[in-house]
Amino acid sequence: MHQFPTDPGVRAQWARFVQKHRVDFGKPVNEYASLCSAHFEESCFTHNRSILEGMATSYFTRVLIKGFLPTRDTVLSPSAEEFLTERNKKRGKFKRVKLSRDCMSEWGAVPAGVPRGTKLGPWLFSLMINDLLTPSAFFGMWKYVDDTTLSAKVPKGQQTRAQEAVDHVSNWSEDNLFQLNLEKTKELTISFCRCPELFDPVVVDGTQIQATTSSKLLGLTINNTLTWIDHVDSLV
Repeated sequence: MHQFPTDPGVRAQWARFVQKHRVDFGKPVNEYASLCSAHFEESCFTHNRSILEGMATSYFTRVLIKGFLPTRDTVLSPSAEEFLTERNKKRGKFKRVKLSRDCMSEWGAVPAGVPRGTKLGPWLFSLMINDLLTPSAFFGMWKYVDDTTLSAKVPKGQQTRAQEAVDHVSNWSEDNLFQLNLEKTKELTISFCRCPELFDPVVVDGTQIQATTSSKLLGLTINNTLTWIDHVDSLV
């Protein structure tokens, strides 16, 4: 990063360069304002060689030549530029990369709701599913990012109420414009009886949820008898 020069003329030219993309910048220029090296051509730098004291090791540092001006508008890589299609630009979704307090890239179209890899995505998703609750205290629920696990105890001789909880989640998803991934949705019945009871199948929109004897949850393979056999086998 390179702090704005003290020379009034050069400082004003740096500010005008930034104002091409940020009209509100530099009124006045913050005393800590700086620009990233990506905005300068390679010819704007000198390469100084330094030798570490007491060691036969040297390294080179790039030093911005005094008086040189920023000329490179974008800091996006060519592959990133290709990724921003005209279709996405027409949708009015744009983003820019903040490299420091006063150094930002040009605006670019966003192909999805939230840029992948940002800290904002998990926070927004957590807020969106914060009001996803069980229909009653009879059920248990564990949420981890986009994985939601439901549980229900079934007293001996009675039928499961899992369909009630699944209908509740399905209706909530539809109301909040979420789509359940039925391919990854599994039903696991845990029982220690020698002859486990058979329950009615659980369905979502007419599609039966796949019943399984083991399922992977957050890296742990859980089976229908709560033993470590399936998990160990998956690791070996």
